[in-house]
Amino acid sequence: LLLATAEGSLYCLDRFTSRELWSFKTGEPIISTPAAADDKVYFGSLDGYLYSVSMVDGKQHWKFRAEGGVSGSPVLDGQKTYFGSRNGEFHCLSLEGQEIWQFQAKGAIYGSACVDSENVYFGSNDGFLYCLHKDKGELVWKFQAGSLIHSSPIAVSRWICFGAFDKKFYVLDKDTGALVFSHTTEGMISASPSFGEGQYYIGGEDKYLYCFR
Repeated sequence: LLLATAEGSLYCLDRFTSRELWSFKTGEPIISTPAAADDKVYFGSLDGYLYSVSMVDGKQHWKFRAEGGVSGSPVLDGQKTYFGSRNGEFHCLSLEGQEIWQFQAKGAIYGSACVDSENVYFGSNDGFLYCLHKDKGELVWKFQAGSLIHSSPIAVSRWICFGAFDKKFYVLDKDTGALVFSHTTEGMISASPSFGEGQYYIGGEDKYLYCFR
């Protein structure tokens, strides 16, 4: 069981006994959710680094310096990981910590990305939802919402779904970025949507949980 804390530590606990197996300390709070693959754990910290540590003993394999705090969770896809930082940089790294490409948005990136077979998608404080080619880092399209995007998008079939601070829930065509559907709520949306049994769910700061078909 992995537990990240606001004091900047990542703990690994025995999930049956809660006994601490190891801990790893960073310089600032960790608010991203760790990702794990092949006995390695990947996570970001507000100290501006993405870390890779051993799942077995917590020893550091590498750390990558971003120019801003990392609040979103890294997304693993094959032999690559994708993440953004609060200075607006979006990075693609190998699982060995080598940068493959970088893209500069015009606003901070707070949420996590999502990937499909060809592209990677993420939102920014500049109000855009970006679609980049996941191997090259080239811009495929971008969609302008009415305000900041902290919501982490999800890909469902042909659609990309997310919320924004303009109080709207958006559904876009994944290939073109064209607007398919939007709904205006009574509060800002910073939460990320989920999908199940043909329905979309998202919570807003108006204290309502919304369900769409």
